[in-house]
Amino acid sequence: MTTDRDFDRIAQAWLAGGPDELPDRVIDAAVDQIHLTRQRRAVRMPWRLPGMITPTRVAGAAVIGVLVLGGTLLLIGRLGGQPAVGGAPSPTAPASAGASQSTGVASPSAPSMPALTETFTSPRYGYSVRYLAGWTTQPATKPWTTGIDTLYRDPALDAIGGDEALLAVASAPLKAGQSPEEWLAPYCRSGSSGAACGRAISIGDATGYVAEDGSSAEGGTVATGGVIFDAAVVSGGRGYVFILDGHVSRALFEAILKTVTLDPAAAHE
Repeated sequence: MTTDRDFDRIAQAWLAGGPDELPDRVIDAAVDQIHLTRQRRAVRMPWRLPGMITPTRVAGAAVIGVLVLGGTLLLIGRLGGQPAVGGAPSPTAPASAGASQSTGVASPSAPSMPALTETFTSPRYGYSVRYLAGWTTQPATKPWTTGIDTLYRDPALDAIGGDEALLAVASAPLKAGQSPEEWLAPYCRSGSSGAACGRAISIGDATGYVAEDGSSAEGGTVATGGVIFDAAVVSGGRGYVFILDGHVSRALFEAILKTVTLDPAAAHE
């Protein structure tokens, strides 16, 4: 009968005379298992492996120990001492109280709206509006009699703008007995959609309505490929039309309209 002591002596002799280097296929298999095995919560192993006799336990433990040691040393050598993928992150210094933590990625900033630093007061139509520095102004030289048509560079329109944008404004008194809705309806239908007035929009302290909302500018335009915005409003018995075309945006159009001050009592036509 072979005793435990005899087995220990035989196992030691086998390990002493055995190979001191694991075959590549064994090492590669161990590394593959290290990379592919998901990390799980630690589970306690039993102190004894049931069903094994004492010599088997010793031999199994010796083989497992050699495999684990060889795989660990190889892994450390290949990775140059770097932690394995999925390992615990390195600790970071706590943020100070009340300080925001940076993600390391700069957040995009919205484009800034240029300042409307200049003011134009119409000598004919009873309103004022702020506009961009560098734009020029050309007041209307005749009354706007149609109440609908706003032709490009019509001398009946106040013109404010530059090479890339043009703001044109026209105004006319309502006819006797004409309601604001009646004045607005034909003007809105003259837009590209041919429908009633569109969304509401603030024009100074009044509420106006959009007829063109960024459509392609047809006919004459201050800038090739530009778009057109326009809106109409009735205040104090007068109808007003504001048109912006060129290389412009809805945000600029709305910003300009918010600076408008309507003063129909000061109109001369």
